[in-house]
Amino acid sequence: MRNDSTYLFRSALPDFLREFVQNIPQEVNRGYYFGSDGWIWGRDFVCKSGPNQGELEIKRHWMQWLLWGRFAYNPELSNERLAGILQARFPEVDGAQLLEAWQAASMVFPITTGFHWGPLDYHWYPEACVGVKGSRKKGGFHDVESFIQLDNHGGTDFIDIETYVKELKKGNKPDGKTPHQAARRLLENAEKALSIIKTLDVGSNPELAETLKDIEALALLGRYYGYKIEGSARLHLFREIKNPSDQQKAIEALEEAAANWRPYVDNLTTRYQTPRWLSRIRSEPVDWSELTQWVDEDIEIARQAK
Repeated sequence: MRNDSTYLFRSALPDFLREFVQNIPQEVNRGYYFGSDGWIWGRDFVCKSGPNQGELEIKRHWMQWLLWGRFAYNPELSNERLAGILQARFPEVDGAQLLEAWQAASMVFPITTGFHWGPLDYHWYPEACVGVKGSRKKGGFHDVESFIQLDNHGGTDFIDIETYVKELKKGNKPDGKTPHQAARRLLENAEKALSIIKTLDVGSNPELAETLKDIEALALLGRYYGYKIEGSARLHLFREIKNPSDQQKAIEALEEAAANWRPYVDNLTTRYQTPRWLSRIRSEPVDWSELTQWVDEDIEIARQAK
């Protein structure tokens, strides 16, 4: 299995990974191995400071590797057991609350990539909203037009924006989860994560502090994609069905997306080395601050829509 999409942030997705492992066809498999084609899971080279600077990546992303390893042996391992492991590692906070927040924030990747799908590694990099496929922008940024045009992952029940609007235009009720539902799911997970971490006291534990900052970053990114999907859907509805209120809702949603992109970039660039060269993603280093201009241009695309 190959991870070519999520490199920077510590993540925890026990429910998603448990279901994934349980559905690997055992009759043709004896196990799995896991890596990347564009990232070296060796010694950390991205942290500007903190307890994991210069450490092995397996230490910084310990929870990800723990889940893949333990689920390979026992995919029935419960969240209660994982919360206990977190409680032992971070006694300053409630382990169950931390796991709930961490998992909610980490769902930004499977939800967004399930809705907005690039089938090859260089097609889609969700930590920066860039990829070679489906982009009209220098640097590969995926703007609202990309979100309107790209399909969903075939294994989900999401409805892509073009199909959704086409069916509404015909007077049909689309079968599956609408773009609005995808957006709402992202926003609900983000709000859950942010509300929980506000109640957690870091104390003097630097690793816990960095983990909570990663959860915050993932939640802000979830907000960004939630509002971006909603804005893209509203924009296409306005173009095809001509309801002026949809244009206004598109503008408002994309303004909210931009308002969450900025603190996301501040969180990321304060703690991680950027610009970051990512093999195969694009022909130049990824510069999150530079991408902000395209985030703002999404708003103008909606404003100028006819």
